[in-house]
Amino acid sequence: MTYTIRLPFATPSQNQWDRYHWGRRAKWMKIASEWLMVRLGELGVSREANSNRKMRVVIRRYSSGQLDYANLVGGCKGLVDCLRYAGILVDDNPMWLEDIYEQAPAPRGEGRTEIEVSDAAASTTTTESDRRRPEQLGLLSGPQAGLL
Repeated sequence: MTYTIRLPFATPSQNQWDRYHWGRRAKWMKIASEWLMVRLGELGVSREANSNRKMRVVIRRYSSGQLDYANLVGGCKGLVDCLRYAGILVDDNPMWLEDIYEQAPAPRGEGRTEIEVSDAAASTTTTESDRRRPEQLGLLSGPQAGLL
């Protein structure tokens, strides 16, 4: 089963996230979690739907400004944690999560985030982000490849 969750805001960059006061981070996490729960309810997805399965999550950030890849991924950490708290993910380590991060342009003031969730075993399509992962580029081999 594949489903897409649309949130009406873009994830922050890692630089923004790192500068947030802990109270602002907690508020952001609460708002994101509430949006996730509402959207999951609308889709009819239960917390048990993905238990004990590795999931593939594609996070697409739409914004007027483009981030470098590390800044994009770091800014999505809070959202991945919200997915875990909502029961979509068993855990956010590589044993349970295949994560892909993408970004696309959007008009100023119309930033949003789309989260596509599917069973990792059933996912066979290759996206542009898949091609950029170091292990697929052959940049890592031997013992280092297993660390990602």
